[in-house]
Amino acid sequence: CVNLVTEYFTSGNLREYRQRHRHLGAKAVRKWARQILSGLAHLHTQVPPIVHGDLRCDKIYINGHSGEIKIGDLGLATLAPARFAPAVLPPGVDQHNQYNRGVDIFAFGLVVLELATTVAVDGGNCGDWPALLARVADEGARAFIHRCLGPAETRPTATELLDDPFLARPKEERGGGGGGG
Repeated sequence: CVNLVTEYFTSGNLREYRQRHRHLGAKAVRKWARQILSGLAHLHTQVPPIVHGDLRCDKIYINGHSGEIKIGDLGLATLAPARFAPAVLPPGVDQHNQYNRGVDIFAFGLVVLELATTVAVDGGNCGDWPALLARVADEGARAFIHRCLGPAETRPTATELLDDPFLARPKEERGGGGGGG
């Protein structure tokens, strides 16, 4: 029996929130992506590294009023069957040892893809990501997601992704006040 006590996120998980708020734009997606990557970077730089192993929108929680994001269900992936079936594993990932930092980055790419397209990406359709990626209109977002979903040997770290041009705040986001988005 595993009991977790966490803070309550009034807006639920990111998948549900995004489905209710389809009008949200790239600014919100970038803000959420930065927060998720910051969390992954923190986990991945621990000694030994902590790998989530089952990152997806329904395991990321949001406070809609502040836009604050938290990664949930940490570590429970080891108790469940593998997230990806062997047929949809990214190239270079061992089907018997899927839990490494690169798999978290691949899963993060699927999270951003879901946020960009509002199409739920999970076990049944995660192999369809190339077709979904083609639906992403913003070229910068598409390139960013593609970096995350690329071959394991070229996949960047969470820290490297935080420096990606897609996540750079446009001038209107950097200016005055600190409001959320």
